[in-house]
Amino acid sequence: MEGLIRWKSSHTNTVISPVEFIPLAEENGTIIDIGWFVIEEALKLLKEHDSGSWFISVNVSPLQFIELDFSKKLDKMINQYQIDKSRLKLEITETSTGVGAEFFWQILDELISKNYRLALDDFGTGESSLFRLYNVAFDTLKIDRSFLKDITRETRSLDIYKSILQLGKIMNNTIIAEGIETEEEHLILKEIGVAFTQGFFYSRPVPFEKVMSQFGL
Repeated sequence: MEGLIRWKSSHTNTVISPVEFIPLAEENGTIIDIGWFVIEEALKLLKEHDSGSWFISVNVSPLQFIELDFSKKLDKMINQYQIDKSRLKLEITETSTGVGAEFFWQILDELISKNYRLALDDFGTGESSLFRLYNVAFDTLKIDRSFLKDITRETRSLDIYKSILQLGKIMNNTIIAEGIETEEEHLILKEIGVAFTQGFFYSRPVPFEKVMSQFGL
């Protein structure tokens, strides 16, 4: 599962999309507190429902990721809730790799040495080199939805997907295609061997309790 945050506004009585409020939070610095809140909520759920092998992925803002002592704070929270690290996956956007570059990769190495699971989100949109990717043990590469634009069985987008799949095999990464919205996209990607996909075609974001009930977890 992927932990997602929504803002329920008491002023407008509506749910505000993260597309709107996350950039504002990053601009004014509150994204760091929001980020730790999301991680802790995920750990609480994992603690409360400690059976099974399912895990929760959590997006981490680049501003939070390069925060001083990020890995130490994460260690402390993991120990507090006594959660197996394999049940939490940190998703870092590829565009984050340009933020304090050397410091960023240093933190990645530190987290990997502590056996944290890492996913590179929005893969194909950033500036990370193949050399960097090959030498960093990401658990997962998530292919950005932009490559799905106008995808058919005869487009260059499909060739790109095939190339990324091969790259994932070489680097021993799990490949996830993001943003699947139609049955055609689903079928095309399955045909070329994309084993893991996510998007509105399968489900809109739903409350945790509904997921647990639906899948009997």
